[in-house]
Amino acid sequence: MSLLSPPRPRVPRHRLPQICAEDGHRRRRHGRKRPWRIYAPPHVKKVVKLVTSHFVAETVSTPYKTTSRRVSSGVLLDPPGLRVEAAETCHHTAEETYAYRLSAGVDVLFSGDTAPRCEPLRRLGAGVDVAVLEATCNEENKELCRRYAHSTTLEALAEGEAMKAGEVVLTHIDDRLNPTIYQDVKKANRPVLVAEDNMTIKLQ
Repeated sequence: MSLLSPPRPRVPRHRLPQICAEDGHRRRRHGRKRPWRIYAPPHVKKVVKLVTSHFVAETVSTPYKTTSRRVSSGVLLDPPGLRVEAAETCHHTAEETYAYRLSAGVDVLFSGDTAPRCEPLRRLGAGVDVAVLEATCNEENKELCRRYAHSTTLEALAEGEAMKAGEVVLTHIDDRLNPTIYQDVKKANRPVLVAEDNMTIKLQ
């Protein structure tokens, strides 16, 4: 398997309302009837309700129902050809945070916010083809990362090794706290991709 990341143009913030409206128009045109289901912790449900009642309502008429389901550790979805599993991560500064493993021909793990050496996350990500892991800080800012339950670049790479992940994608990168990520990744003797805004990744 290899990761390909063709560049995509960044989307200016002032274009977001227009993009949302265009998306709503496409959905109405194609006559979507199935509800839009959101799987998330309780605090995310509150944010979604606030956003949809203010921002979305002003930009697009939603022609389908939105429902929320509270996430908990375990299997969330298991229809034919797709399996989505969740595990709570080690991020004490938030009420609840979860990692997700998506299996649909390939296995992809999304860690979300987490401190390193998180056993539930390691179990969830064991043997995945691709692990998308957070790398908020570099080693110089390791103590700050530890205080807020985030991971450094080297810690994220170590997590990928512990999971025996086929390839690793690093995300949740703070430019101020991790200015050396490309230098650190270059020293790693394994396939590593640094995610960027609006990046598209093809799994082959």
